[in-house]
Amino acid sequence: MALPYIAVHIQYQRIPTISYHRLQPGSLAELPKTLLDVTRVTDANKQEYSKSNVASIRFHPNASVAIVGGLDKTLRLFSIDGKANAKIQSIFIRDMPILSCEFSTDGSQIFISGRRPFFYSYNILNGEVDKVHRLHGRTEKSLESMSLSPCGKLLVFLGNAGSILLVDTKTKRLVHTLKMNGTSRAVTFSPDGSTMYSFGSAGDIYVWDMKTLRCTHKFHDDGCISGVQVTVSPDGRYLATGCQSGVINLYDVPSLTTTTKPKPLKTIMNITTRADTLVFNHDSQILAVSTKHTKDTLKLIHVASMTVFSNWPTAATPLRYVQSVAFSPNSGYMAIGNDRGHVLLYRLNHYHSA
Repeated sequence: MALPYIAVHIQYQRIPTISYHRLQPGSLAELPKTLLDVTRVTDANKQEYSKSNVASIRFHPNASVAIVGGLDKTLRLFSIDGKANAKIQSIFIRDMPILSCEFSTDGSQIFISGRRPFFYSYNILNGEVDKVHRLHGRTEKSLESMSLSPCGKLLVFLGNAGSILLVDTKTKRLVHTLKMNGTSRAVTFSPDGSTMYSFGSAGDIYVWDMKTLRCTHKFHDDGCISGVQVTVSPDGRYLATGCQSGVINLYDVPSLTTTTKPKPLKTIMNITTRADTLVFNHDSQILAVSTKHTKDTLKLIHVASMTVFSNWPTAATPLRYVQSVAFSPNSGYMAIGNDRGHVLLYRLNHYHSA
């Protein structure tokens, strides 16, 4: 549905021209362990802070642009340079506090969801906003948990009673429903998109073949009673899980299909409350782990050594309650959204480009 739409207010009619250039590759050198070279720069959203929790941050795949969404029902776009971080646009969605937002793989669309039975898509190029009403045949009251497949063809929503809803990104229609036991808590994909992993409330992880849409294997996360988060590293080597108690397990992916009770390569116990965020950077050398439930709780893990960086963050780092974390495409920047509506921006100096 083209603008204007009654539930959406866009501050500017059109986004100023975004340069869709291919970002230059970052450093491929091995990241030193123990000490992380990091510098705080201007907050990503300093030109217009959010008025509530920053629930979701995403970087554009090809341009120096970040989107910030939160409970104030506003999606904001910023041009990220580490200095001015100029605001490009804000979109107010009257009927939905934002809990999740995703760029399409080509960067031309933004998908937006929250604790509502519908979601939105925003076309950056022509300014059109579509409200996608309740998915056909479904009774979910919330589509707040949203993921995008690596191929960009599917949006994945977590539904009722272990349902996993696959929605075509072009037609915005439900094309298939998968089912696991218990409650589905999180999903992640292999880098090529051929495999999807779904993590359930009972600590079981289902392995799905995305060609046949069948579950090919199931295994239990070691020591987990209640699963929360799961993610696969961009190089496809590691799978990380986070549970309600804050325990993080790091697995070798090839070993996962050989047993129903795989042993992790490493168990990390630096967080003692629910592990809400697990994010690898682009070259799989850093794993960011955080929780919303305790103040100033974020850890960065050096993946090769499976140890936590000791020098950052420090007790003086003003994180507050971390709500969301994102790395820029080449890991030059790390953005951290908190409960005050600020997106702290840090330059990771090991990586030459953003």
